[in-house]
Amino acid sequence: MATSPSSSLFYTTFTYTHTSTSARAQISHSSSPSPPSAIYSRALSLLHEHSNIITLNPLVTSHHPISPDSSSTLLPPPTDSSSPDPETSSLSPWKAYAITDTKPLLCGLYNAKIPYKAYFRNNSDGYDSVVQAGFGVTIHGSWTLNHLPATQEGEEEGVRLVEEARIKCPRVVAGTVKGELESSHRVLHGRFWERVYGAEQEA
Repeated sequence: MATSPSSSLFYTTFTYTHTSTSARAQISHSSSPSPPSAIYSRALSLLHEHSNIITLNPLVTSHHPISPDSSSTLLPPPTDSSSPDPETSSLSPWKAYAITDTKPLLCGLYNAKIPYKAYFRNNSDGYDSVVQAGFGVTIHGSWTLNHLPATQEGEEEGVRLVEEARIKCPRVVAGTVKGELESSHRVLHGRFWERVYGAEQEA
């Protein structure tokens, strides 16, 4: 996990990276591990169903799909080739969701409901996202799966999930945004792999 800031007078922009692997969940769920190709396939299927990722975030209490705002200047244009599908050389359409987070305030004495919009666009190995989180906070992110080769003799191959994000927000809330992102998404990644292996057991 890493962050790096670049600041202006009232706003700051920083990057965030979190990487997780299938190894820990695989150990806790299976004495005979599935091949990495099967794990990758299940993980990609879960990523492409956006409600899976949304509801795994511990801060989220409700969400529903909405019509994307095609006029939004935050979304990369259709000709953006940052995440092309190699088989079709095209990008899937953006899908939009209205999401509500519930955050404890005043040492837990009050719960604040924070509504915001999030956009998702699937690609061949994950998805891109844009989150309009309110209070001037905007997050451009990508979630990417890749195969993790064995690094030592006898070590099993695995699957890695890499989350990368660029966050722009007012300087006065940067510390809070960074802390909430790190803590909630650490939980989200853990829950994601638990769900991948839960799907394996149900199959």
